[in-house]
Amino acid sequence: MGPRTAGCPCAISSRAKGNTTTQQIVLDTEAGQISAELERRGIAAHVRVHVQVDILDANAPSMAAIAEAGQAFDWLADEPDLYSDADLVERAG
Repeated sequence: MGPRTAGCPCAISSRAKGNTTTQQIVLDTEAGQISAELERRGIAAHVRVHVQVDILDANAPSMAAIAEAGQAFDWLADEPDLYSDADLVERAG
């Protein structure tokens, strides 16, 4: 998956094979905004697209909230810091 672009709730990747170019765009948007998001990326309304939809539960907790509630990383609070800002090396150049 490509990097997220500034102001874009998406990830974009492209690949070409022969005369066919495939562009994969993963959007995190409301269903009513899909056409506008595709148009904003230069995909004309007449272009045929293949769409996969994953319906997300708006009330589902985020992965960070799940990890925090599960206390799986609480042990890190008891671990000593192995590195500090004093360990940073300034690179020449």
